[in-house]
Amino acid sequence: MDHLKESLAPRTFNKISYAAVLIWFVISVIFFGIFAEVENTESRYDFRCGGAKSENIDLIRGECFEKYEKQHNKYGVPVYGFVITNFLLIAIVCVIYSQTVRNTVDHLSSSSRDRDPESGQSRDQESPTRQTTNCGHRLFIAYCCQLSTRLVLGVLFILLQTQLLYPLKFSSTFECCLNSGTNPPKNSSDAAPNSTLHKCHNQRAIKKTFWMNAVLAVNGIFDAGILIEIVYILTQAWIERNFMQDSDFLKTYLNANHEGTSGHDKPKQLQSFIARTRKIIEEDTRCLYELQSPFRRPPGEETKAKDLTLDQIYTNLVIIPNRAHYNFTTNRQEQLKVYPRSRDEESHPKSLEDLLNDKNKKVLIVGRPGIGKTLCCIKLLRDWAFEKVKSQIQFDAAFFVKFRRFNSADDLSLRELLTRSEHSISDHLDNEVWNYILQHPEGVLILFDGFDEFKDNANMAVAPSHPGSIKDKMPLQILYQWLVTGKLLKDASIVTTTRPTALTGIAHLNFDKTFEILGFSTEQIQEYINKFAGVDNQVGETLWRHISSNMNLLSLCYVPVNSFIVCSNNTYNSNKEEIDDHEAIDRNTVLVVLLLVFFETFPTDKVNVFTLGATATEIVPGFGIFHFGKNAKENYTDHEPN
Repeated sequence: MDHLKESLAPRTFNKISYAAVLIWFVISVIFFGIFAEVENTESRYDFRCGGAKSENIDLIRGECFEKYEKQHNKYGVPVYGFVITNFLLIAIVCVIYSQTVRNTVDHLSSSSRDRDPESGQSRDQESPTRQTTNCGHRLFIAYCCQLSTRLVLGVLFILLQTQLLYPLKFSSTFECCLNSGTNPPKNSSDAAPNSTLHKCHNQRAIKKTFWMNAVLAVNGIFDAGILIEIVYILTQAWIERNFMQDSDFLKTYLNANHEGTSGHDKPKQLQSFIARTRKIIEEDTRCLYELQSPFRRPPGEETKAKDLTLDQIYTNLVIIPNRAHYNFTTNRQEQLKVYPRSRDEESHPKSLEDLLNDKNKKVLIVGRPGIGKTLCCIKLLRDWAFEKVKSQIQFDAAFFVKFRRFNSADDLSLRELLTRSEHSISDHLDNEVWNYILQHPEGVLILFDGFDEFKDNANMAVAPSHPGSIKDKMPLQILYQWLVTGKLLKDASIVTTTRPTALTGIAHLNFDKTFEILGFSTEQIQEYINKFAGVDNQVGETLWRHISSNMNLLSLCYVPVNSFIVCSNNTYNSNKEEIDDHEAIDRNTVLVVLLLVFFETFPTDKVNVFTLGATATEIVPGFGIFHFGKNAKENYTDHEPN
């Protein structure tokens, strides 16, 4: 096996292609053994002929066997030799290709690894000679040539087998007509007066025919796979010209092959770091503070507060590419139906991994307050911890950075930024882990949450054109811009969330893709309510009846945090006999109104906005309906109608 890996370097093939080549070698060995056994055991003694006298049976059997071989193998090419040539020649093409491009792949891999991790030098700053080498097409051409050669050989062997060498296959029955001067002719219209017709049977013919058909099927299946791969590669090259460049082809198609992609190839220190990080994220995100019941009951009461977990309550959101546009009518009832309406297929709720792929690595997510931006990030982080993310990108490390934690004027390095991220396992990154991150940025995910909560969001200083040393300390706004523009950790996946009101601060940054979270459609509101109620279907039906019957309330529940508050309040009030259904609805309406004002009045990192209690009651006289309407339009929802 070691000799095979030495001859066929895994990094010179696409992962699927490499697996197919290994399967080809395994099948070759199996067929060699099968046809060797057939060749060694088959003889004229397995050929039975009738109508011959006992003293002439060996002679007749031998002559009929020769006639059988001439008819079914007229060129005399041994089946065993054909099979060996078929499989061995294609295997040799694979080995020649792998050995030819091996040095090129090693050079391209080393050109990215050997960059000084502490210098922060990007590919754009490499020497012209190295850039020229990395931008050639030699690897792409060689890979396409070996595929084409294998395809041509496969088709050639199929034609040779079916049209030239063995067109009649191998029949188990055979009529042999021999000239005879002693035996009388048998009853046959085709037999000459001086000839004898013998009916013969080949005991090995059925087995040989079966395995020759198997060879034909294997050639056909592999040829079809190679043809599909060629079409895919040429299509990608036509769509993106850079795909043909050696460095890009190695990275995007050959996947910088098999280096650092499997857990066994990663440094032990990194594996330990990933395992510990995942465990901490699992523990920290299991019971979120934001999902605790906003209505706490005094200790000792029979009914306990209903706290939720993210796994229990999370509902996919309606997310659309770019920004949403609304056309409001003058009819108040129609205005209320705009936000929670059913969405079309384009804005159908998507899983979070749909937002990230090889082409969209720098992603901006826009959403209003309470719409679910932070929970989206936490859900993606939690899915990564449980290895549930089925994205095109396999992340080795994930970091969650909240802008509001970095509102001081202190400068920091990139290493310090990652160390101070949420759910960090320690106050420093080990050198082995840090170097791996710098050398393999394509496996790094950084989630920046709440750009609107960053004190400098409206006064972003223009970052210098290129970073100096990776060790240099600088303001967070500079580090952030370099990460988004790819001047630091070029191929890392960067996700940023923000409210619409802060977009002007990052308007100069070019994100690969922008999405807007629209919250819940009507169907998602009902799904959320059912998840909130859990196994108690009656509670779920009651909640949905209360909310869906009040259009004002339903129109607010497209925002997930509003749905949470309304459901919690209804559940709380349902246990009080003195409050009827209408009073519960009215209280809900007032409560959500207070919540919206509260979001804009108090900093959420200092006050639990969900635990309103007596404080909310005291606030009521300070805000009139007119004041709320103005606040909501200017500060809360920039799409809200008058």
